[in-house]
Amino acid sequence: VTDSQTTSLLAICKDITQQKRLEFELKEMSIKDSLTGLYNQRYFYDRLETEIERAKRQNRPLSLLLFDVDDFKIYNDCHGHLEGDNVLATAGQLVIECTREHVDIGFRYGGDEFTVILPEADETQALIIAERIRTSFEAKHFDSLTLSIGLMSYKQGSSLRSFIRSTDAMMYDAKQSGGNRVYVFKQDDAQAAANAQQEDKPVAGT
Repeated sequence: VTDSQTTSLLAICKDITQQKRLEFELKEMSIKDSLTGLYNQRYFYDRLETEIERAKRQNRPLSLLLFDVDDFKIYNDCHGHLEGDNVLATAGQLVIECTREHVDIGFRYGGDEFTVILPEADETQALIIAERIRTSFEAKHFDSLTLSIGLMSYKQGSSLRSFIRSTDAMMYDAKQSGGNRVYVFKQDDAQAAANAQQEDKPVAGT
């Protein structure tokens, strides 16, 4: 191989490497939220579906967190959008800092809502992570802003939609109970929801 051939081969390899890096960067930009550095909602659904299938196939634990910032709209209206953006960016950074690197995946779900997929985490492990996020955010002292967090560990047979809906219901209950807390989905909650749906159905013959 001549020197000129070697130089040409190296140039081709460099071009391919640069092209692959550019493709990766463009893909990352398309699935990430620029403000928080977390992944976006579109990627959330794709990734959660993948993790559910993996948990089912391998019979491994999987948990989900869904949280939002209590009274964020009031804070945003009083302090302005720049300060509001700072709150959201900080929340995103805390998700990164408080979760397991290369294992857990954080997302900005929309507005001031966030979600975190926790592969290989059972309810106990997920609760530790959720409390770490909650207390770390509270320690930032953005006036009286706190987090309401819903938590659910995946139950075999649950659909993606029901998994998200149940976790979201826990977040709503946490907020309705005063905020700044973590609510964990229990089987009793599922039974109560089923009973409520049954009560909503019209009675035959009426």
